[in-house]
Amino acid sequence: MNCLSSSTEEDGRTISVTVRTFYYTETEYYEGEWYENKRNGWGRMYYEDGSVYEGRWDNDMRDGEGTLRLPNNNRFEGLWSRDKKNGPGCHYYLDRGQAYEGVWVENIPKCGEMKDIQRDTAPRPTEYPIPDLELANPTAVVREARDSFMPED
Repeated sequence: MNCLSSSTEEDGRTISVTVRTFYYTETEYYEGEWYENKRNGWGRMYYEDGSVYEGRWDNDMRDGEGTLRLPNNNRFEGLWSRDKKNGPGCHYYLDRGQAYEGVWVENIPKCGEMKDIQRDTAPRPTEYPIPDLELANPTAVVREARDSFMPED
């Protein structure tokens, strides 16, 4: 295990943060900041299935902005809360040449828009392209739906 310690000030108190690499198994390990023996702050977690999460952690859970790259190179970029996708984000299905941009609540996509992206060069594109959206104001419809799932701060 490699360790590097530093201190930071938060709310007028000094907090000691350790940066280290911790191996759970030979192929599953975490590189990043620790506080009180838990993943806290920025870090990168390598999972046994080949997935990699890079982003913010709080109390040993993914929390804040982060990216989860899957073994097939598809990825989710967005907000996490209590180890689940929560809030705005985009899931890129690079193998199919599509992306879903929207809002997640407790790991479930609630509203958003699926788009074709680089479909012509995708390894396994969908059989048919996504048709054009023909609503008078699609942005307003998605915004209204998104706002119903995202509470005001």
